[in-house]
Amino acid sequence: MKDLLRPGELRELAGDRSYARGESYFSGGLVRSLTQVGQRLSAVVVGTRRYKASIWVADGASREEDRFREDKDWGDDDDSCEDDEWDNDGDEDGDEDDEEDEEREDGGLRYICSCPAGGFCKHLVAVALAFRAGKADVLDGGGDDEESAESVGEGRLTGAEKRTGEGKIVEKAVGKGGKSAATANAASKTATSKTRTPDLQTHLMAQPKERLVAWVLERAALDGAFLEQLRLDAAAANPAGVDMADFRRRIDKAFDFPDGYDPDGDDDYDGYGGGYDEDRTVPMERIEPVLKALEKILAQGHAAAVASLAEYALVEFEKVATRLGYDPDGAASIGKLFCVLHVQALRAHPTKSDPQTLADWVFNRALAAAPSYGGFPWEEYRSLLGEAGVKRFRSKVETAWAKVPVRTKDQRKFEDNSGERHFLRDAMIAFAQADGDVDARAVIEQKDLSSEHNYLTLAQIFRDAKRHDEALEWAEKGWQVFAGDYRHAGLREFLATEYRRRRRVDDAMALYWDEYNRQPGLHTYAELKEQADLGRDWPAWREKAMVRLRESIEVERRKAQRDAEKQQAARNAYGGGASWHGEWASRVSSAADHSRLVEILLWERNPDAAWAEAVAGGCSEALWLKLAETREKEHPADCIPIWHHRVTNLTQNADQSNYAPAAQALQKLGHLLHRLDRNKEFAHLMADIRQTRRARRNFITELNKLHLP
Repeated sequence: MKDLLRPGELRELAGDRSYARGESYFSGGLVRSLTQVGQRLSAVVVGTRRYKASIWVADGASREEDRFREDKDWGDDDDSCEDDEWDNDGDEDGDEDDEEDEEREDGGLRYICSCPAGGFCKHLVAVALAFRAGKADVLDGGGDDEESAESVGEGRLTGAEKRTGEGKIVEKAVGKGGKSAATANAASKTATSKTRTPDLQTHLMAQPKERLVAWVLERAALDGAFLEQLRLDAAAANPAGVDMADFRRRIDKAFDFPDGYDPDGDDDYDGYGGGYDEDRTVPMERIEPVLKALEKILAQGHAAAVASLAEYALVEFEKVATRLGYDPDGAASIGKLFCVLHVQALRAHPTKSDPQTLADWVFNRALAAAPSYGGFPWEEYRSLLGEAGVKRFRSKVETAWAKVPVRTKDQRKFEDNSGERHFLRDAMIAFAQADGDVDARAVIEQKDLSSEHNYLTLAQIFRDAKRHDEALEWAEKGWQVFAGDYRHAGLREFLATEYRRRRRVDDAMALYWDEYNRQPGLHTYAELKEQADLGRDWPAWREKAMVRLRESIEVERRKAQRDAEKQQAARNAYGGGASWHGEWASRVSSAADHSRLVEILLWERNPDAAWAEAVAGGCSEALWLKLAETREKEHPADCIPIWHHRVTNLTQNADQSNYAPAAQALQKLGHLLHRLDRNKEFAHLMADIRQTRRARRNFITELNKLHLP
């Protein structure tokens, strides 16, 4: 198995970024409870949440065993898991492809992780690396490595053990006869193998059935999730048929989430009424045993029973899905899985459902699910509904949609978040797209004109249909309706493109100049330049933009001066007291410096001009540090005051988060002073810092780490 988990193979599967994150997880000790049974690895990896990950070698047996897992959509969530975090660990990274479990030919790998990333994620990389490092607890002796047997040999014996216990056997094997080292080692391994504890599989196979049953029941009494899996397995294997009442109880148990349930919370709820569950059973893992049991009885020919139970599950899930508000995508996935199972059961049922009755049921379920978890996959039923059923379903959607009120800009504060509107809109759009009816699609979108985005959507619909005049008309309407609001960047870009299509270059530039004039800064400056470059007239626009920026800075400077005078008057009225007055005045005055000019000039790769502006009008500390980077090679003396100021800011308060950056700043300052033969000055500075900050032991530790004087 290790041959399939070589670093090169893992990097190819996961990608460079996920592989690097997986290495970090492994080295950080975040792989827990790693076990190996045969050619299957299982572990818990601690990321943004606790994720269960498995890797195994594909063969005929495992393929059938994991058929259900292949159908699960493990990549529907956003979290990027990690965007440790979602990232949002929401990905956490967002770099893994949104794929199902992969499989390689010729005994290749199969794998699954409960994180939302999909593909061979960083958690799987961490598991594989932990396995390669020999961290797996082999439960059945089924490992493929000879060294696993040797690892329980002489290397684990302490000096005392070599003198007693197993050590006596080793001494007897070597004896006084002076046998060779090779013979002694062989004897040592043989002796050790005789005393080695048997693997779990061998041990369990040797136990009486009654003892195994007692162990299982004892464990089930302590583990609610395990107990429920046993009950479901027994229900699916019932020789008397399907006990509908019992299966409904099992479904109710799986859906028994308390309000606000969060598998990563601090409560002691294990999801089945029991105590603390170390791995925090997540919703999908609670539902999976139910689905597998239903799939099993479906395979036994009980299609009618499974269809009825799936319908029951969908209705009951609507009542509790809102409790999973922390994971709406996970809730939608659960609903989808039961829908897929329901469709499979209906297809296998010898007596087909009436299409119109089924259409009514699907519509009612979709409408009921919309406020709780949304995303009811009604299109899964298309093939079962047939032409008559789809027609009935569409009629009910259109009737309900006709009652939905039109929303305008004035109603946007009263947004309908019930979910019903979204379901009806999406269904109407699906039908319009299937018909290829652009005008019908536009009429649907006109039901909601509460934001600039809605106007942009209408403009894009007509543009895609090559109806550019109507596209421009809707874009201009949106721009005018929201003239006094924050302008939508996408709508501005759309209008500019349409204007340039008609060679209305001045109109296109006016859109971006208005935005820059309203809020001059690097972002709007860069957008203005991008548009001006299309017409090759940037120099003129740049001069105009710089004049406007300086005007803005002057206005803010005067405003800051007035505010500072007011604060001074207030401070005088209170006897020069409260410290927040001075703090506020400092904060206001910084708004009028030349930071925006410096930032733009650095972006234009003109560091000398940026330095001149910073010296003339000041800038933020972050920009001073960037300027120092550009000047330290040729002008080290200019950088010394910057780093000295940085050290002062970081060391004036006892904030431990500043200790390491402060030590690094001192190191940089020392290098600069050394280049200028000012070593005595740095020595005096360090002596003063060590004397005045000697009580901050953690700070002194950081200085010592960098070997500072």
